Amino acid sequence: MVRQLLLFGLLLIGGVVCGQESSLLWRIEKDGQFEGYLFGTYHSSASFANSDSTFLFDRMKECSVFIPELDLTKAEEMAVELAPMMMYMEGLSSLYTEDEWAAVDAYFTEQIGAMRGSVYLLKPFWAMIMADNIKSMQSPDLDEEKNEMSMILDVLLCNKALIQGMDIRPLETPIEQMEAVNSIPMEDQAKSLLEAIGMHEDGIDPKELLEKCYESHDLNCLVEVYEEHTLSTTAEEVLIEMRNKRMGERLLERLEDQAPVFCAVGALHLPRYLGLIDQLDVAGYTLTPVKY
Repeated sequence: MVRQLLLFGLLLIGGVVCGQESSLLWRIEKDGQFEGYLFGTYHSSASFANSDSTFLFDRMKECSVFIPELDLTKAEEMAVELAPMMMYMEGLSSLYTEDEWAAVDAYFTEQIGAMRGSVYLLKPFWAMIMADNIKSMQSPDLDEEKNEMSMILDVLLCNKALIQGMDIRPLETPIEQMEAVNSIPMEDQAKSLLEAIGMHEDGIDPKELLEKCYESHDLNCLVEVYEEHTLSTTAEEVLIEMRNKRMGERLLERLEDQAPVFCAVGALHLPRYLGLIDQLDVAGYTLTPVKY
């Protein structure tokens, strides 16, 4: 259980939004030479996220290096070290008013029943991740092929890279991602959890809107929904902007060191000023959207 919580949590840090033109996949070239692909993922196991995985697997075959945010083939090794950093020993209930806590408790009761106690000593960010994934953890598919396709897309891609013998060179360490989350003020995390379980003042569910945008590869739609409904200013700064700089620098190093590469990161890291697309462009690379 701890391993699965950690895996789901680390994945969601990357965000779910892209921008600029309407494509999730970008072909990278420099001086007319093919250098690889940049792909914006949605960290989910739902069909809207992984329905195009076969097409992506074929593009990966054109590359020798796989560059994810984290090497998710080593999730077991991450769990023991990082699990304590997910805990909030004061308890979730201490962060909410009586009415708010009643809503949070009712949600987790509906979602995971007797297991809800395992959520109540996690920090709000991690509790939010468990809320999105606990049902699939409780009900594994017994069909091997279906079970594979029900994996979170990032895990599916990492596993495929391992099978294909690609060199896996992640852009971040688990500690770096964990420290980014832990720097978000607890009150911001608590508010995000309320919003994630449906307590939206305007009655809008941003998660549902984002999923529809991603499924249609509508990046402009994703940006609009993100900017209007998701992440506090503090969370955006620590989870997106600060990490973009680090990830961009390391991606450029890997492109110079080994190519072609298939880079798959949370799609929010691709667009806008100083996103990965912009950083590669400034460094002299040409990125062309791949329609599929």
